[in-house]
Amino acid sequence: SAGADGDDNNDTFGVGSDEDGVTFDTPLVPGETATVSYVVGGPSAAFVSGWIDFNGDGDFLDAGEQVLDAALRDPGAYSVSFTVPSDAAAAGSTTYSRFRVATAAADVALPAGEAADGEVEDYAIPIEALDYGDMNAGCGQTLLADDGARHVIGDLRLGTLIDAESDGAPAAGAVAST
Repeated sequence: SAGADGDDNNDTFGVGSDEDGVTFDTPLVPGETATVSYVVGGPSAAFVSGWIDFNGDGDFLDAGEQVLDAALRDPGAYSVSFTVPSDAAAAGSTTYSRFRVATAAADVALPAGEAADGEVEDYAIPIEALDYGDMNAGCGQTLLADDGARHVIGDLRLGTLIDAESDGAPAAGAVAST
């Protein structure tokens, strides 16, 4: 489903929504490090894999989209950090993630296919839009490569307008972000 919640109303086993094992601890911001926490449940160690459709093309098969590769984990809480590609899907758009757990590494090697045991959880997640500065490069940190000033776009702003950029836009007179 569009919200990656199509089975959340399937209460066959009396559990309601089963998407409760993965938490996005930080927003997905292009060019930034993101962290995802996950919980492995069950009686023994299992393999966990995770994918994010960073380019928004509807699959998890592109380079860099696997963020967790058959990691063997005992039952417990874990996290994984990764860099969101700077060319991730359009800022402000929604993309999808998939996490799988099973007792055999081969069962979680790919984002699709049947596994003998375990679980799959899918999530709709936003790619956050950023507002960068536009100060002349010689005057301060403007570009992402220089750790330039940037903010996740939300309701808070100075004035009435705000724009999204994929990187800083250094310009003499600091007027490029209009």
